[in-house]
Amino acid sequence: MKRLLRIYEYRLNNAHKSVFHRIASFVAKIRYRRVSRSLCSEISPNVFGKGLQIWHGTRIIVNGHATVGENCSISSGVIIGQAHNKFPSIGDNVQLNINTTVLGGITISNNTVIGANALVVKDI
Repeated sequence: MKRLLRIYEYRLNNAHKSVFHRIASFVAKIRYRRVSRSLCSEISPNVFGKGLQIWHGTRIIVNGHATVGENCSISSGVIIGQAHNKFPSIGDNVQLNINTTVLGGITISNNTVIGANALVVKDI
């Protein structure tokens, strides 16, 4: 799933360059969405920085307006979403363990590990 996400992001970011990239972007989008639906996940493109690690790709939901830094690690059941029209900002080297929920306009600093089944609604 991560590989298809990165291919889709590359094609989407280069779609303005030529007709080939537009067609390739459309095909990559279809392939990525097919795999995402089978895993019950929804990760918007261009949210994560480089070095993303997905341990288990099932039941992951990430809002497209959230920002996540480099070398982030996520597991199954992670939700990064909005609350009161505000979106989270997550730093570099953050690990989100199984069933973690991050909501609202909060900031999570660099080098943070968030435990399993945690609900984060305040800055860390």
